[in-house]
Amino acid sequence: GFRTVVWIMAFVIASGFAGISRAECPDYPKVRWWGKLSHAKTIRLVNKKHKGDWEPYIEKWETQVIKLEDISMRGSAIVVTKDKIRLEGEDLAAYIAKVEQRIEVIQCLAEQEASK
Repeated sequence: GFRTVVWIMAFVIASGFAGISRAECPDYPKVRWWGKLSHAKTIRLVNKKHKGDWEPYIEKWETQVIKLEDISMRGSAIVVTKDKIRLEGEDLAAYIAKVEQRIEVIQCLAEQEASK
């Protein structure tokens, strides 16, 4: 969406001034039930599932954040994974922050792929 485009433009401008090379997207945050995430796996997934269009994948995770923030504001909890891990309060807030970091990594990868 528009927010993504603005974020990517801001990132491109900032990375130009900071002299950041394109290869320097941050690593994904560690979340036990996300498994072994990698930049290469994400790029393959987007190419295979979305034919190289990053928007649906970014929007999927942005929608997750909106849902998680809503659950958090209502004081509710979520149960994740087959291990039935329950997140609420500070744990849920920490998870939301990690999902937001994940989006930042995905947006960085999208910008990299677009510039190839």
